[in-house]
Amino acid sequence: MSGTILLSLLLTLLLFGLFRRLRRALHTPVRLGRSAHLTLHLRVEGAAPELEAAADGLLWLLSDGVLPGRLVIEDAGMDAETRRVAEYLTKDNDRIELWMKGTNNGI
Repeated sequence: MSGTILLSLLLTLLLFGLFRRLRRALHTPVRLGRSAHLTLHLRVEGAAPELEAAADGLLWLLSDGVLPGRLVIEDAGMDAETRRVAEYLTKDNDRIELWMKGTNNGI
């Protein structure tokens, strides 16, 4: 009986260790070269009530070090409320940039 318990405990610890290694492997950060820069481009049209949640998720990846880069939110015809949310997101965060129509590379 105690042998079965010991074997079960050993297998549980082994599985736990394997899951930890797998999790670490899945969260391996992206390594960019010296002259390479990552930009996440989020093009938004019309009403986008999920913009803040989407930006928060992408910022989590950026701030966690998994994706070293910045986020660009492109105004491709946002409604007024969505534009206010986008402006609020960029206000105090230097990793987010808002591109308005007619600016930034001729958009």
